[in-house]
Amino acid sequence: MSGTGINRTGDAAERLGELSVRYMDGTLDEAGETELKEILLSFPEGEVPREYEALAVLFRGFGAMAQEKMPERSGWRKMLAVSVSAVAAAAAAVVLFFAARPVYGYDSSGRPITDRKKAMAQTECFQMLSRLEISVKSAEELAFFLDSCNSGECASPERN
Repeated sequence: MSGTGINRTGDAAERLGELSVRYMDGTLDEAGETELKEILLSFPEGEVPREYEALAVLFRGFGAMAQEKMPERSGWRKMLAVSVSAVAAAAAAVVLFFAARPVYGYDSSGRPITDRKKAMAQTECFQMLSRLEISVKSAEELAFFLDSCNSGECASPERN
């Protein structure tokens, strides 16, 4: 029997299989993960069943990483790290400031329009061009109708 209260035969193998499948599916809760970790780490290194070796290595690695500490920096290295962090934070703030400006549209060159008045003026211009296009289409239909009448056919514009 191991320290987890589960023996390594029969029920333990079944429980280990169940927990490992749920862990790999991402459906294992924290308590189950703790139980799986305890079972796997209760095996002496080299005696973990072959199908669970990768998980045992994973959990041992997590444990080792949790024990690691960053080396203490002293003198100029510490000042350099603080300076680099400050410069990175300032650069991020500048990027966020300029990226946070709203884009109202894009000009004919594809550049973003961030000025609300310019965007509204461009919208009004497009509306006028749209009305002009409708007027030109109506004029073309009228010209076709008049040409038809002058030639004696008087075809209505709806037929075309």
